[in-house]
This record gives sequence, C-alpha cells and structure tokens, in this order.
Amino acid sequence: MNPVDRRRRAVCIPLVLVGLASLLVEQGALAIPQPRLGSGPEFGISAEFMDTPRYLTNTSILVMVWGAPQYDSLAVGDVQVELPSGFALVSGDTLRHVLISPYSRRPMSDLRWVVTIRPEQTGHKEVKLKLRIDGGPKQGVDETEFVMPMEVRTDSVRVVQPPHSIRLERVREGKRYRLADGFLVPIDTTEAFLESDIAVKPRVLSSAVAPRPRGSALPAGGVPFVALVAKDGRLLGAELLEAPEGPTYDPQVIEAARSSIERWRFAPAQARGRSVPDYLVVRVQFGPPELPQK
Repeated sequence: MNPVDRRRRAVCIPLVLVGLASLLVEQGALAIPQPRLGSGPEFGISAEFMDTPRYLTNTSILVMVWGAPQYDSLAVGDVQVELPSGFALVSGDTLRHVLISPYSRRPMSDLRWVVTIRPEQTGHKEVKLKLRIDGGPKQGVDETEFVMPMEVRTDSVRVVQPPHSIRLERVREGKRYRLADGFLVPIDTTEAFLESDIAVKPRVLSSAVAPRPRGSALPAGGVPFVALVAKDGRLLGAELLEAPEGPTYDPQVIEAARSSIERWRFAPAQARGRSVPDYLVVRVQFGPPELPQK
C-alpha cells in the first residue's frame, strides 16, 4: 500500500462489479464504468513537512505522487502546488508534468521532489496540491486534491489538521464519478469530500422478495448487488456483485433480482449535513416461483 494518504480508510470488499450497468435517468441509459478490483484509488498525491514550519523561516515540503501499474507508461500527470497568500516560494516546482506509471523510467517519472516555502503572514492558511491524470479515452481523467491546513503565528505554526486528501474523482465520456471503495459513484459536479466522510450510508426503506424464476437454482443467502443511490433517494443503477471464487448465477436469476431492486425505495447517504449520492451493497432474497399465467 502506498503511504501517501494516511487518512484513506482501509476497506475489504473483495467484489467485482461485472456486466454492463445502466443508470435509470430521465435522459436515457448511461453506462457505469466498471471499477477495477481493489478498494483503494489507483493514484494519489501527498506532501509532508520535512522540518517544523516556522514564521518567516524557510520550510521544506516533500511532494510525492504515485500511480498504479494500470496506467499506460506514457500517461502524464499534471501537478499543481498552490500556496496561500502570505507564503513565499523559495525554491522547487509548483507546476510539474510527470509520467505517472511505475513502469516509466524516463526523467519525467521522478515522482518525488522538494518545494521550499516561507510563511510571511499570520492567520489560517492552507497549502493545496492538485493532481490531474489523462489516462486516455478508456481510462478517463483522474483528479485528486490534497491539503495541508495550518495556523501561522508569530511564535509558531500549528498544524490544524493532519494533511489529507479531500477529493478523488474520475471523468469519463463527459460524466463525473467519485471513487468510493472501488466503485464509481455518479456525481453532478466536483465534491470536496471522500467516501470516508460519509456519515450515513444509503439505506433501504422498503424492499420486495423476488419471485424465483422457474427451473433456476438459488444459492443460500440471496444474490448480492451494488445499488447506486442518488442524493434524492432515486435508484441510479444496480448490478450484480460477484466474489472471485463465488457461485455462478443463472442469467434469469440476475435479471429477476435486478427487476426486484428497481421497485425498492431508498434513503440517500448523508455527508456534512446534506444528502449525497453513494453506493450500497444489498442482497436480493427470492420467494416461491410465480404462478403461470392462465
């Protein structure tokens, strides 16, 4: 695991979203990009003070960028370091283009460097780092932001919060998604929070037992699905979750389960006092087969 973001929540959801998902939106069907196996993001940017920051004193910051092997060896990451007002840049790159893949061995693949700054004004300040990676049409554009909040005083510089990421998103085919535990949650616009900031996950308000398709065998425990729930509680999409060595489901069972979820009612997730889109893992239970129509 890359130690670039100590606040990133560790999760264990060994599931793969399979098949083509469809979002039930008014404008028609929208394909949900298939997430890669794993709960963590495939990219990141981080920074840490190399010495204790002080007022009117040069302070060095180590900037670190990383990308997973899934990126093409020529994929370029654009890095921007934003200093607040009252901070002087002493040395180092605040704009840099890097080859993000760990397979890159060119000069642009230098993913660690030092930026030296000098706080010259007191008050609440925040150093912000941004990373944007164009992975091509198939991968899309990945974006993240990392902040270092602090309070500058004449006698000291107090770290208000540990440096942390505030955004992990992907843009593909004109649609924006939040990276959430390995899933891609559709969002309307960029959001300055992570999945770990979700205070209340979506929940099922009402559900229905699906009729078992005739002639189909059912595994114990029901059929697992991931449901994408909009900020107003609407179901955006639902697709089968399949464990790496789990059972194989009959296509009729999958379709019956999906049709059942489309009739469920959900309450949206909550983050920072407002409703937000998020995902929920559910299990569809089956009852007796439907009686044949006469």
